[in-house]
Amino acid sequence: MKQVKQLNSKIIIPDFLNLFKDGFKTNREKELLVSFIKEHNKSKNTFYVLEIENKSVGMVSLKFDNINTNPTLDVEYLFVHKDYRKKSFACLKNKKISQFLLDFVIKNIAPKIKSLVNFRYLSIYPDKQNKKLIKYYLDLIPNSLLLHYKKENWILLKI
Repeated sequence: MKQVKQLNSKIIIPDFLNLFKDGFKTNREKELLVSFIKEHNKSKNTFYVLEIENKSVGMVSLKFDNINTNPTLDVEYLFVHKDYRKKSFACLKNKKISQFLLDFVIKNIAPKIKSLVNFRYLSIYPDKQNKKLIKYYLDLIPNSLLLHYKKENWILLKI
């Protein structure tokens, strides 16, 4: 059984990190998550947590941004517990967690927000501009494109 929870209230950092206990591959992953939790607590982004069988296995953080003067819904952070990476799950229609979370945003969240606020693109900024991650996102999101903006690479999907 799967469930996606939107977190609306203030997040207590140690409690939230405990949801993904032993799920971080590097300290950087944990540090990024803490920085995005702090942004969430200032009402600058929204978190969605995916649970499978009552275990938190992944999360996505969204915020509004502008890229090349175009308003975007930005996938600020996509995190998957290290024990669940690169695996497909029957309860997710044989998708990986990262793919399921992005599909959830594209099919469920983006249309609802677009009905209230005008924006053009869903955007993703690949961490450290990692070429493998850029390719992964481009392959994962059909019809996405790579935009070079201010010497940085962004993945965009027109919404």
